[in-house]
Amino acid sequence: MEASQKNFFFVLFAVFLVVGIYDALTNQVENECEMTYMRQHPRYLKVPMETKVEQSYSNYSLYLYGEGEYFGRISKLNLEGIPVLFIPGHAGSYKQMRSLGSTLIRRSSGRSDDLHFNVFGADLNRELTAVHGAALMKQQNFIEESIDKILSLYPQDDVNRPTSVVLVGHSMGGILTRGLLESPTFDRARVRLVITLASPHLLPVFDIDNDMHQYYQMINKEQVAGSVGEESPVIISIAGGDQRDLQVVSALTRIPINSTSAISVESASIPHVHVQADHQCIVWCKQLVVATTRMLFDSVDPDTRQITASPQWLQRAARHHFIRHSGVTSVDFSKDEMKEPKMVELIPTYTWKGISSRCWTSRDYKSTRKGGAYFAFPIRDLLRDSAREFVARTEIDRDGWVLGCKQNGDGRCTTAVDLSGRAMLIGGGKFRVVHLDLKELQDDLGLTHVVMPVSWTRFDAVLDVNVIQKREKPTKAACPYTLSGLWTFNKGSAYSSELATRQCRNRFYHQLELAQFGSFYQVLQVTARPSKPVTELASRVEIPWDEGASVYGRDDVTIRLRRSAPTTEATVKVHYYVTTSNTSKRINFNVKFCFMDFLGRIIRHFGPTLPMFAVTNAVMVLGYQLNQMLTGHPLHDLGPVHNYAANPFKFQAFLVFGSMITGNPTVKARMMEWNLPHLDTSIMEYNGIWFGLGPIFLFMLGFEIFRFVLLVHSVVIYVIRFPIRLLPAFASENFRMATHSAVIAYLLSQHSFLALIYCYVITLGHAAQLRDRVHPAPKEATPEEKKAATKKLAAISPGDVTSSDDDDDSIGMTTTDDEDAVFVKGGSGDAVALSSDKEPPAEEKPPASPFGAPAPPPKLAMTSPSQDAYAWALVKLQIWFYLLIFTAPSFIAVVHRNGFSWAGGSGDSMFPLTVVASLLFCVTSCVGNHMAPRSRYIPEDVDEEESKEDDDKKDDGDVTEATDDAVTPAAAVPPPTPGLKVSQGGLYLLKLSNYLPHMLVMFSMVSIYRAPFLAVLVLIVHEVARFV
Repeated sequence: MEASQKNFFFVLFAVFLVVGIYDALTNQVENECEMTYMRQHPRYLKVPMETKVEQSYSNYSLYLYGEGEYFGRISKLNLEGIPVLFIPGHAGSYKQMRSLGSTLIRRSSGRSDDLHFNVFGADLNRELTAVHGAALMKQQNFIEESIDKILSLYPQDDVNRPTSVVLVGHSMGGILTRGLLESPTFDRARVRLVITLASPHLLPVFDIDNDMHQYYQMINKEQVAGSVGEESPVIISIAGGDQRDLQVVSALTRIPINSTSAISVESASIPHVHVQADHQCIVWCKQLVVATTRMLFDSVDPDTRQITASPQWLQRAARHHFIRHSGVTSVDFSKDEMKEPKMVELIPTYTWKGISSRCWTSRDYKSTRKGGAYFAFPIRDLLRDSAREFVARTEIDRDGWVLGCKQNGDGRCTTAVDLSGRAMLIGGGKFRVVHLDLKELQDDLGLTHVVMPVSWTRFDAVLDVNVIQKREKPTKAACPYTLSGLWTFNKGSAYSSELATRQCRNRFYHQLELAQFGSFYQVLQVTARPSKPVTELASRVEIPWDEGASVYGRDDVTIRLRRSAPTTEATVKVHYYVTTSNTSKRINFNVKFCFMDFLGRIIRHFGPTLPMFAVTNAVMVLGYQLNQMLTGHPLHDLGPVHNYAANPFKFQAFLVFGSMITGNPTVKARMMEWNLPHLDTSIMEYNGIWFGLGPIFLFMLGFEIFRFVLLVHSVVIYVIRFPIRLLPAFASENFRMATHSAVIAYLLSQHSFLALIYCYVITLGHAAQLRDRVHPAPKEATPEEKKAATKKLAAISPGDVTSSDDDDDSIGMTTTDDEDAVFVKGGSGDAVALSSDKEPPAEEKPPASPFGAPAPPPKLAMTSPSQDAYAWALVKLQIWFYLLIFTAPSFIAVVHRNGFSWAGGSGDSMFPLTVVASLLFCVTSCVGNHMAPRSRYIPEDVDEEESKEDDDKKDDGDVTEATDDAVTPAAAVPPPTPGLKVSQGGLYLLKLSNYLPHMLVMFSMVSIYRAPFLAVLVLIVHEVARFV
């Protein structure tokens, strides 16, 4: 690929990165959550714990919420209600339980049975658990002690005393609840219901320490088994929504276990809520809090006055309030209405009317007497007419508005099955809509008619029926490709829906099927325009493999998937319902791919992995520079080298091949048995949050981050190099070693981050010194100088050097201030200093790299040794910078938790790694200039012992070298020679270093905590390879 083409793609991905960050930060919906208010002043009663517990967990406390008269009742801890424990998350406060507690108190205040809840809150010292996994286990143990204390507050002689606690966890508090359930010392029977708010169940947002990684492996171990036992409590996970919650994306809130006891839903998909909530707002969003309190009251067994012990009861109540609310006012959740449907006695005085129309409305009929009518649709006749679905809608707010019955001998029904429990709310709760499978009603329930009852006062109300026939195929739209809208200005693709025949004039239901729309990264916007402009629409997006992510809207709806479809043939259905009395026979659809939203989605979901990809870029550049050094070629400026060496296609094949191998069931079982790490891409593919070109796309974004950090470092170095000149140099290497060792040892006793700061600052200062000593490379000779030098070389050694006016690439000349010295540059980019009084060496073709690395790019600019040293220092500075970034969150969490009086190494998961990195820093900074690359070039006619003696003399100061790279020929980098001797150990180490970028991408894409270890391994391998 030409340089101009590469530059175009680099600029393009830089634009993608900027646009993605902009979209992720600005593409948000308006906060439509209502604030919850209290009737009286909130009060928090501290619950005394046992002395042993208070001593072990001195930073943690337990509180009970109350207000007004209710607080007086509970102030002496004589409790009789249902216990609820709120667990805050990352930097969360126990006072966040106020909204839930106040709403529960208000809802119970008007009850005659005095049924109420006691809301407790855990004070976890606002610890930053999202970036500090070491605190999770301690918090979990305190929560277990709190549950024991809560249950002990109720009368032990009461038969109906509570035996379980409802857990409500926000953010990382929800993760603590799942960790508690996996604890071998905890009795699961003490928790029957768990509600988590914006908790990242699937993967941690920042998997940056080993403690966090091990904790998630513990709570998700049943994901491997694929099922959960019957004794497991019901877990409800509620996500805030990607366009409000910038901290925890909805994809991470899914519970990765295959069980009906786990329900994952977005707040915008919950009936009576339909709003997105940000990470903090989700705990006080009134619509969501009210829905949660309704679910809690419906989960109470009236016999025991406690949360029911039946998981099926809890599941039905949760699905009714959080997944599919039928609008029915009274539901008996102790029974399964699908298996035991509610029976209704029909009114004998109602008129029985058979209906054969496929599009029916009650407004076409008028009642002639005070009574009502049953409009009966014969199922057998509808099936004979190729009907496949019965769709009905109503605005009538009552139960039993759609029935199913079995006809008796006189052609009527006396009893009927209430089918209104199968309905759902649309249009913000304005309408109820039911979809009935006629074949199921006939075969499974034995029904003969679908009946629509209408009282004499309700004929003018909206009560409509559309019977969809098999020949009425829904409108199908092909999903646009990712880049399909760029060259059409994103106008989208147009489709039209005209399903109705001439007799169907009140069509209120239309359906659009989106084919090939099942990838996690796809974002589509669907716009519907009815043929009648006065018609209003309500839409519902049905995602068959993720019912908790249904999207409700109006005529315009944007669809984002939380996980990819399990099969490539999956189809997303968009249902449109007319919400006005006037209907439309045709709807025009427009489907387009939202490219900006796609870029923002990539940043939201994979932003934490971008530093790892930036490290991968740095490792590739470092490996290339080391290969140049050991093969006798000069190093180059980082900009051109980065363009050449950072190639994302190098590891794509490894990822594909690795995923194929680890995806084998036998290999997967062996890896689990031997506790081998899985590929991070395999983990994300299994959970449906990955796409094939993800590594390449993220690598290019990391490419731009590397360039940006490189630019910042270059500017900082340029600025600080002036004050660096004023600093005195250390007296000796031994003094430097002692100073570095003492300072680093002290800082390591405090925290790894401080030691890495010291290493980074010293490296930055050393790079500034090298930048101050940089001399330009010899400039390119003019054509006249090339011809003169060729003649001079021909006179010295005829036939060895040739020149051609037509091909200047075969040999290049550079000049210096010395009239007798000429630099000849061959195709490899190396410069050889020739003098008229010294016979030049015969030109030989540079040998191929013995390490299997790519040959040097032919068009990179030639550099001087001082530039080489600066380039080597700059790329190592990048790696030290990212080590600093990876360690900073843990340091901030420890300081936030304990202040600056922490114990050395306490909660510091990076301590062993930092010790190794610090030792490497001390050795490389003192044993020779660790910034200046050193290479040994041993010609064939020079004995190795003789060469060693020359090196010793040079170290003793017997050999004097000029310091001006641009003037002195001796400073030029010599060409590689066939006699270059490199140890076999260095050969193997460099070969190993060529595969370290692949290891970074394969095992650190999610498990970011592994990236610092691999980065330090890179530094060790490269430094050892230089000296062996």
